[in-house]
Amino acid sequence: MPTSQLERTSDWALLAERARYRAAELAKLSRVSLRQLERYFIEHFRRPPQDWLDELRLIKAALLLANGHRVKEVAASLGFSDTSHFSKRFERYHGCRPVQFVRIYDRRLAERKKKFAAWFPGEQIPLEWLADPALAKPWDLLFQQQRQSFS
Repeated sequence: MPTSQLERTSDWALLAERARYRAAELAKLSRVSLRQLERYFIEHFRRPPQDWLDELRLIKAALLLANGHRVKEVAASLGFSDTSHFSKRFERYHGCRPVQFVRIYDRRLAERKKKFAAWFPGEQIPLEWLADPALAKPWDLLFQQQRQSFS
């Protein structure tokens, strides 16, 4: 049974988005002090809230880019000060610039489509079969700790 306001929060990703990926705003939305939020995150996620929010924002950026959104659009929608700052942060986390990421993702998607088309000629390939497991993995890992902390 959840005992604190923070333990009652079930969708941290949605709350993070509403907070524009800022720890102070996340604390306000959670109706706790920033210090309380920091203690909670250290205990449950083993990291400060801003580190977790930064990682979530960069994973969300990769998902948006993989879904065809332009780099400038993604940077603006996720609250980065400019495209250059976004590109540097993206590269530091993902190991490549956003434009390179899109090229790599598109190439891998085309390869997967070709492979599945050879297996099922003339049939519509379900989109979930084309999902890139390498892209999904960081998202799953990010929330693995969250799910474990509430069990």
